[in-house]
Amino acid sequence: MGKEPHQKSNLLPDDFKTRVLEILQSSFRKHHEPLQLNLSDSPILGKLWKLCQRYYYDDNIVLDGFFSTNLSVFEENYYELYQGCLRFINTLEDEQLLKKVRHHKTFIMELIMIALNNLDFKMLVPKTTVTVNFSLGMSYNRFIESNLHALPFNNIQINNRYSAETDIYLSDVLSRQVSSDYIIWNSPPNAVDWEVFGNLVARIKEAKRCD
Repeated sequence: MGKEPHQKSNLLPDDFKTRVLEILQSSFRKHHEPLQLNLSDSPILGKLWKLCQRYYYDDNIVLDGFFSTNLSVFEENYYELYQGCLRFINTLEDEQLLKKVRHHKTFIMELIMIALNNLDFKMLVPKTTVTVNFSLGMSYNRFIESNLHALPFNNIQINNRYSAETDIYLSDVLSRQVSSDYIIWNSPPNAVDWEVFGNLVARIKEAKRCD
């Protein structure tokens, strides 16, 4: 029997939903291990079912020809979440739960938006520990910290005391005790300074992904 026309997302078969949830749980990882997602009260499920429903019943009616957006911004800035979405999509198609979605940019984009808006993507990102220790005092340290907290895409933990866990030491004076990566700012950081910092964070994150 062919697939019947649909009106509501609850018409998706229970066995389809069960398997999709299993795949979703196994797709997002941290340190190469599946990350247990708390989906019991998450709005992600209703949105996910509405998205899947369109392709489960109508896999030929959703047009993708006019959607030519380059999705590399998500790979660059939300790498772990983006890769989790791709693992999810690839498994759906490999198991023939949904067809023609592996390279369907509209589907990929919608799934990324659902995940980004309903999952704590920072829990997927390797933590970068930054020690902020400027000689100008606590007020200046807090100024730098507030800028660090405002940076998107990263899972940054900030402290004011150097330790073995420190990945980046930020200061205006380099201590002999520092053996981690460091950046010395002798004046309030400008756009170029923040770019240097961002590039260093990216390098550290990539190294931790490979550990």
